Amino acid sequence: MTTQSLAYRVGSALGVIAGALVHARKPSVCWIKRALVVGLLLWVVVANFSWLVSSLLTVGCLALLLAASSRLGTSSISDIDLSITTNRDGYEHDGFYAKGVKLHD
Repeated sequence: MTTQSLAYRVGSALGVIAGALVHARKPSVCWIKRALVVGLLLWVVVANFSWLVSSLLTVGCLALLLAASSRLGTSSISDIDLSITTNRDGYEHDGFYAKGVKLHD
């Protein structure tokens, strides 16, 4: 029975791979390997750029919505009344009223 856990084995394997990619005996080979690793990382970021930006925009919009709703007083919400009214032609439509003044059709 071994005393090494799965996490230890995975970590040591990744360390060996990273060491082989980043270090070499010849400096020119070492820099070529480093450039390949940096290029691969840049490719992954560029390939997932729209996903990253959309996630950041979603979090930003939710934060702004939370900040705006926390600063909005409850009195301004209670002034808005959603009611069904009848226009001159006899058709019913929704109307938004605040203190008796129509806000929107």
